[in-house]
Amino acid sequence: MKIFFITLFLSLTAFTQTPTEFNVDSFNVDEGMFLDHWFTILDENGDIIGAPVGDPYTFSSDSLPGFAVLNTDTGILQATPSYDEAGIYSITISVFQSGSLYFSDSIDMVVNNVNRAPVLLNQGNIILEEGEELVLPFYATDPDGDLLSFDAVGVPPGCFFDNNIGLLNCQEFQEEASYEVTVTVCDDGSPSLCDSIQFTIEVESSEPPTHDDPPYELPKYDDYRLHGPKDKLPRR
Repeated sequence: MKIFFITLFLSLTAFTQTPTEFNVDSFNVDEGMFLDHWFTILDENGDIIGAPVGDPYTFSSDSLPGFAVLNTDTGILQATPSYDEAGIYSITISVFQSGSLYFSDSIDMVVNNVNRAPVLLNQGNIILEEGEELVLPFYATDPDGDLLSFDAVGVPPGCFFDNNIGLLNCQEFQEEASYEVTVTVCDDGSPSLCDSIQFTIEVESSEPPTHDDPPYELPKYDDYRLHGPKDKLPRR
């Protein structure tokens, strides 16, 4: 009888527990990431309230954002927010038992903004001659639409780099040389992210190549080589 009494007591308390909250009152997920959360019901002591055998809970919500799905049988919420859906979403989860509302509570889903790096177009190496000028714009895009700023290292003498618009402006190159240049673009997101490219500016001589050897002369041929012996020349 003692064992029977204890078993009956535990079963009765399971039916009389009062639901007070879900196992979470808010949760966070980053843009572009996958969220998988299982809702359980807690009583005033923080203990999980399980559904009676043969009478399972069903879950429902009519306030989910478009990137979230709630399994009505298991209470598992899955969400994959895209990169333009950062914000705070207040959702209400309702639990039904035997067709009647058993418990309902509101929860905040916080979608954290994720900054993505800009992309800088690599235009390749530059080859020009002495005396030529160079005006080279650099192009970059940012998937989040952030404000961009440029920087350059290794700018040749006589050149100016505009950090605001990403423009390299060079006056006439005076001598043959080679320059290694690095251009970087950064956004104003949090945290700030950057992209860089490296390229070479080759300045070649504008003068034609010279040779140290004497000019080439045609060999001289005597009459014999041209016509044979003089006495063998045909008579007119």
